[in-house]
Amino acid sequence: MSADPVKPAEVPVESKRALVVILVAAVAVAVGIVIATWNGEKPQSGEAAFAPPGDELDLAKMRPYGWSGSKSVGTRFTDGLNYLQISPNIAGPIRIVSVAPLLDNNETLRVVGVLARVVPDMLPAGHQSGWFQQDDGFPPASRDNSGGRDPRDLVVDNAGHGDDVAVEFQIGFDVVGNGKSNKVGVAVVYQYEGKTRRFVIPSHLSICAPASVTCAPADE
Repeated sequence: MSADPVKPAEVPVESKRALVVILVAAVAVAVGIVIATWNGEKPQSGEAAFAPPGDELDLAKMRPYGWSGSKSVGTRFTDGLNYLQISPNIAGPIRIVSVAPLLDNNETLRVVGVLARVVPDMLPAGHQSGWFQQDDGFPPASRDNSGGRDPRDLVVDNAGHGDDVAVEFQIGFDVVGNGKSNKVGVAVVYQYEGKTRRFVIPSHLSICAPASVTCAPADE
């Protein structure tokens, strides 16, 4: 008589859940390390030396944020919620030098352009909302999201606003091919108190194409 086949030992549900928690935590730590490295990195040979951000930015309010979605090739859209929070302790104006979305590849997403507006100063009259996650087209189609300008040489101060002023960067993307692209941050170079500084906004985006596929965030 043949012996019954031996079944592999099953992992208890509690152990599986614990493993998932450990993996998610590890990914979160890794993302945090990458952002921290960018914001404190030493320039490579030939690059300009950047001073670290100081008390002109409210770093505690700029926590990692991200979203994901699937879109058809040929779609143009605007990615919102990329913001530089200005501290009430700022001693003078800052001037934006450059803004660069950081993509892991160009297979699915291509940057069309970047607009900036100071919130709340540059919000349109009668607006219903001051923030948005995404909008159709670029510049964004909704009137509430209008008013952006070229971020280069934008001067920002915090006179009389307390902790309620931020610079919103609206990033235009074209979906150019099937696959998946991830935005892993937005590098902002600016001048403040005679120094050129760099900060990477920890805003993440994962876009997949075609629209029929399921798209998970980059850390899943």
